[in-house]
Amino acid sequence: MRPNADHWKLADGRLYVRAQPGRIWAGNDAVNILLCNAGAGKAAVGVDGLGAEVIVQHEGGRKYEQAGLLLYIDDDNFVKLISEHIDGKAYVVLAREDGRQRRVESKIAVPSLHMRLRLEVRGKRITAKWKPLDINKPWAPAGKSSFDAKGKRRFGLFNQDGPKDAVRWIRFDEFRIEKL
Repeated sequence: MRPNADHWKLADGRLYVRAQPGRIWAGNDAVNILLCNAGAGKAAVGVDGLGAEVIVQHEGGRKYEQAGLLLYIDDDNFVKLISEHIDGKAYVVLAREDGRQRRVESKIAVPSLHMRLRLEVRGKRITAKWKPLDINKPWAPAGKSSFDAKGKRRFGLFNQDGPKDAVRWIRFDEFRIEKL
């Protein structure tokens, strides 16, 4: 959504997206949001009973610079699970926006902006998890939310609050959607 072809690339089987200054949270100008239907064509299904997972790696640098997963209906109705840089520290944050009403559900200090993120959807119940890149580490809770906004739900990848002039690439690996 709102693609900028000069600011994303595929290399070595990974998606790289340039950190962008736009916003989806409290703004509707984020670019290069990748949205995926769960299924294809007429066989497409909703996201109920599905989980989405991704590895996200970025350096941060600006306050609130972030990247991660979306459960998306539109720019004013979504849930986001993100790796976020705030005042020199790393956090995993679960937040939602329902018709322009914004709410941070959880904010957890973590050792690094490099992590695995997972959103699970069961009806209007959303469960978020995170873990370090070490595949042998268990998933840790990252919060829960209730999300009952109406509309077509899709999973996606995004970033916001990146620098305008500096070039920093966010790396997304192993994005997948699976049945719970």
